[in-house]
Amino acid sequence: MKKAILILAAMGSFGFLANAQNQQGLRISNYGGVNSLQLNPSSFLHSPLKWDLNIASGGLFFENDYLYIENTNFIEVLGQNGPFLFRSSNPELINQADDPQALYYNFFDANSKLNNTLSAFAGLPSLAFRIDKFSFGLYANIRSANGLNNLDQDLDYFSLDQWIEGNEKSIDEIQIAGMQWAEIGVNVALKLKETEFHKWYGGINLKYLRGFDGFYLNSNKTTIATEINDTLSFSGGPYNYGISSATLNGGNLFEGNGNGAGMDIGFTYIEKYINKSRPYLWRFGLSIVDLGFVHFNQNSQNHQLTASDLYTADKSNLVNVTNPIELLQSTSLETTGDEFQTLVGDKFTLYTPAMISLQFDYSISKELFLGGQVNRRLNLSKKMVDKENIIVGSIRYEKRNWEIGMPLSLFEDSKLRLGIWTRIYFITIGTDHIKSLVYDDPQFTGSDIYFAIKLNPFNSKRKLGPEHCNFN
Repeated sequence: MKKAILILAAMGSFGFLANAQNQQGLRISNYGGVNSLQLNPSSFLHSPLKWDLNIASGGLFFENDYLYIENTNFIEVLGQNGPFLFRSSNPELINQADDPQALYYNFFDANSKLNNTLSAFAGLPSLAFRIDKFSFGLYANIRSANGLNNLDQDLDYFSLDQWIEGNEKSIDEIQIAGMQWAEIGVNVALKLKETEFHKWYGGINLKYLRGFDGFYLNSNKTTIATEINDTLSFSGGPYNYGISSATLNGGNLFEGNGNGAGMDIGFTYIEKYINKSRPYLWRFGLSIVDLGFVHFNQNSQNHQLTASDLYTADKSNLVNVTNPIELLQSTSLETTGDEFQTLVGDKFTLYTPAMISLQFDYSISKELFLGGQVNRRLNLSKKMVDKENIIVGSIRYEKRNWEIGMPLSLFEDSKLRLGIWTRIYFITIGTDHIKSLVYDDPQFTGSDIYFAIKLNPFNSKRKLGPEHCNFN
């Protein structure tokens, strides 16, 4: 199991830990409750629930363009007790008999930009409730969001491993970041306006953030690099990079190293149905999510290579380091002759993975719904964790005591994923990538899984028709 976790981390990392708030079964249902607030803060007002208590929830999403594991799935990887072995392309080794206890991995020979993303969350006890035209909520999560996206294809494994001595590489700008943090959010929503056939809602989440650890790396220009006799030469600065983690100084993983704040804002428009056979005709939502920051000021280092002059470094002194602080000091020593020369401060600020989201829901019948969603990342800072770009279409059959839905997602405008979720009373389980869980993919690159355990009024019933479109 330990080896499985390590290889999954590598798949999402490209050398570091490498972002999902897309779990459809938790976010878009009319019975999503408090969990839906994190997609659109105005959502609880049009829920059929008077109150909703999330006892526990969680989810994991990862996808990468860097490496793959051969002929396997997520469940098999997690249960793997044998070795993970590299599938060599050496003609003298490639025909050797496979180890039946091993899983084999290999790397992609990239011909386009590399996208690598990993995110996870653990939802703590949270509550939402309605009073007349208002709704209120209080929720808490532990989150991890790490994005290494839009990386130059010359950074793939084979391009680096087969780098011909003396050949020049031109590497596009790099902008990567990741962090782990806890958040406590307070939600308030209001029915803004109501007419005979329309309703408008607005809501906001205000959040306190406690940062555990984080990292970032920015190169502000194209890097020109060559390698001769294991000496790496490069130019194209300035380069800015930093890391914060209590584990670097013997602390624990969840020791706080910074504080911050965040905000989500959302609006919902509902067009009522003309008779009592459907809860509504259309539902549209617009939200901006995860506008926020964490200022790391404990166990932190901020570095900069300022000049765009030619730098040189002995590659062996960089690849043989054992921890991030040693890597930072070795980089400074190799490039400037002083292991502390690049250190410019003991604090820095990272911004949370903001996105703009459009949601759409059409009521085909009383219990059958067709939905859609478009999430696009917002690039507001060079020290910002990337959010994944996703387009989703879904269909769901939804009753008070059970529900089933199927989303079809387009990840980063290139990878199509089919998912499924089910809710039985107060338990929801689902995935936005079902193939990765049960099918042996020739090139396994990522997966998605989530769950929630909740309590809410068992006898909540919809009241249909234009005068009761919000299920009151």
